[in-house]
Amino acid sequence: VIIPDSVTSIGNHAFVSNQLTSINIPNSVTSIGYEAFAHNQLTSVTIGNSVTTIDDYAFAHNQLTSVAIPNSATSIGMYAFKGCSGLTNIDIPLGLTSIDHHAFEDCSSLASITIPDGVTLVAVSKFHPAEMIAEAYQCGQRIFAESRENEFRAKVEQLPQDIEWHFIGHLQTNKVKQVVPYASMIQSIDS
Repeated sequence: VIIPDSVTSIGNHAFVSNQLTSINIPNSVTSIGYEAFAHNQLTSVTIGNSVTTIDDYAFAHNQLTSVAIPNSATSIGMYAFKGCSGLTNIDIPLGLTSIDHHAFEDCSSLASITIPDGVTLVAVSKFHPAEMIAEAYQCGQRIFAESRENEFRAKVEQLPQDIEWHFIGHLQTNKVKQVVPYASMIQSIDS
């Protein structure tokens, strides 16, 4: 398949369930749709430098061994590379602002993820017990985020004092005073 330079968008299901083994996406393309190349035999993909969006399941269930996410990319959808069990490394570009849930699920050979300098991992610890957070802390994670005021305060009291806490999600005005002393960042406030 040769995609001409006149193509600016690859739509949903465009090449799903074929026998493609490699694809070169030209620089004219800015978005790759839902399941656009899912369920093929892809081992090699070249993504053009204008792609900003890689949609849900775009390359799911292929045989990719590596993929270069272009610097232009700003979002990777959920399950975008799900089941690419041969994928061994990912380089995350600096401009990427969103990696949706399960984007690299079942990439069982994934051994290396390169995250650029300046990107900070905030571990969303809501719904997880303090013991699990303590395990992540022992592995070097120091920034955690919670979304429920009562659980948040309990965990702050139980866990090491050098943890940087973020509060995410809706926060009622009447609960702001309970959160402010412990949170270094509140990412949304609801009245």
